[in-house]
Amino acid sequence: MAIEKYNPANAAVRRQDVSAVFASVYSASQLGVNVTLDFLIANITEVNSYFGNWDDVATLSHDVASHISSYNQYNKLKKFVESIILKAPDIKVRLVSAVTTAEANLIWYNRHNQTISQWIKKELDTDTSTDSGSTTIGSLNVIFMTLVALISYFLSCY
Repeated sequence: MAIEKYNPANAAVRRQDVSAVFASVYSASQLGVNVTLDFLIANITEVNSYFGNWDDVATLSHDVASHISSYNQYNKLKKFVESIILKAPDIKVRLVSAVTTAEANLIWYNRHNQTISQWIKKELDTDTSTDSGSTTIGSLNVIFMTLVALISYFLSCY
C-alpha cells in the first residue's frame, strides 16, 4: 500500500540531513537543548555508529554547546564530554572547546541578564501604560524569543 511506503514516521533521516534535524531540535528552545543532550547521553554509541566517526559527534556537541544557557545544561554537557573523552581521546580538544563555549555563554548571561531583564520590564511597562490605538504586542514571549535569537546571534559572532 502506498501510504505505508511513504509514511514519514517510518522514513529514515538521510545522512546529509541529520545535522539539520539535530539543529532544528536544539535551536527551537531550551527544551530542545535538553532533549538533544539527553538523547546524546542515552544514545552516544548509536550516534557514533550512525556517523561512523567521532569527529561528527564532536561537531554536534560543539553546536549544541553554543545554545546552552543554564547551569543544568552545562553540567549535562560537561558530564557527557567527560564520558566521550574516555571513548575517543583524539577529539578531546574539540570537546573541551564545546564546554568552553557553553561556559562563555553562561558568563555572558550572568554579566548581562540584569540589564536585559530591566529593559524587558521597562518595555512591558511602557507598552501597557500607553494606548496609542494601534495594535501593540505586549507578550513577554515575543520579546523573550527575539532577545534569545539576538543573544544567540551575537554569541555565534564572537
